[in-house]
Order: sequence, then C-alpha cells, then structure tokens
Amino acid sequence: MINMIQNAKDQAAALAMAAYKAAVADGSLPEAEVKTAPVEIPKDTANGDFTTTFALAASKALRQPPRNIAQTLLDHMNLEGTYFESAEIAGPGFLNFRLGAWVYNTTRVTKVEGADPHYNADQRVFNDRWKQPGDHALYKDIADTSRPEQTDRFAEKEHTLSLGSLNLSYEFSDKLCKRMKLRNLRAGINFTDILRLSTVKIERGTDYLYSQGFEFYLNVTL
Repeated sequence: MINMIQNAKDQAAALAMAAYKAAVADGSLPEAEVKTAPVEIPKDTANGDFTTTFALAASKALRQPPRNIAQTLLDHMNLEGTYFESAEIAGPGFLNFRLGAWVYNTTRVTKVEGADPHYNADQRVFNDRWKQPGDHALYKDIADTSRPEQTDRFAEKEHTLSLGSLNLSYEFSDKLCKRMKLRNLRAGINFTDILRLSTVKIERGTDYLYSQGFEFYLNVTL
C-alpha cells in the first residue's frame, strides 16, 4: 500500500512536469527553470486524493498567475494509462488528482465513529452508533473511544458534479499595445469553487475551506 501511494505521488509529479514541457513546446508557457513540486495527500478528500503546488511554485519564474498556469497544465495533461481518473484546479492554483470513483470518507471516520460524544459531536454519533444489544448499527459502540480501524465500511462510490473554476480574459489589440509601448496586454477574472454536488457527504473542515471567490488579474509584457 505504501509503495502504491509513493508511486502515485511520483506519477502525479511527473504528470505536472510533462504537461509543463508540452506547454513550453507549443508556446503556451514560457521556458524557465521550473522544479518539480512535492505531491501530498489532502487532509480533506473533497480536494482529491493527491495534490501538488506545481503551478504556485512556478508562478514567479513564469510570471503568470498560478491558476492560469494550472489551467494550461490541465490542457496539456494526458492521464491515459495512469493511476488517475481526473485532475482539477482548486483554490489559488492547486492541482488535485483523483484516483477513481471510490473515496475513503474520513468525515465518517473522525466525526462519527471516532468522535467523542461529549464534545460537540455530529448528530449521527447519537443516532447511528451502537448503544445496546439488539441495535443494528453501522458504527461501533458509542462508549468506545478507541481509534477507528481502517475498513471498507467507509469507502463510498462518489458521483460528483463540480464547476471548480471559470476564467474570463480579454487580450487587447496590437494597435493599442503599440500605443502604450507594450508587447502584450491581457486582463481577466478568475472565479473559484463555483459549484460542487456530490453523493458523498464530506465535511470541508477548517484546514481547507470551501469558498466561492474571484480575483482580477492584469498580465503585461513589455
């Protein structure tokens, strides 16, 4: 299992770098000294199974907003034959990779089966955990405060409809750029976390908030 996780991390890092090289080859991104960024497992499974900060780390060298870089990487990324079923952009420019339709619902592990009912517990702790002989419950004894074991009871098949980002941009004419003594001028707006509907109920938590937002940007080439 550990080897599989490390292999998936290595593959996600390689996919991001390969997409960057493909974007450089067709002129979509400038060539620069860009290093491979680390790949981590998100604390919140709503953000995919693996995530990388490649676009954020490359932003300074490429002189472009991270989300623009991330979108270009996605446009040049080929997931065929890999561990991953999909990739998407989140937040300021994270690239999130998903292994497939099945997810391990950590919300049910930590907030229901592993929760202490004395401290601001989810209502499912009181309604769905075992309490007395004769109960048919999905979750263990409410008085059991031991750490939950990993089990396929918390693996759920997920069907998701999401609109993670929307980018609108306008590139000014060459005539106007010449008047302003510029090679290129582009303005745009990014919308993030627009919509997410899922069959799996997962708490977003405080480590990685779900927040609809937008940002304006101006890209100037002298």
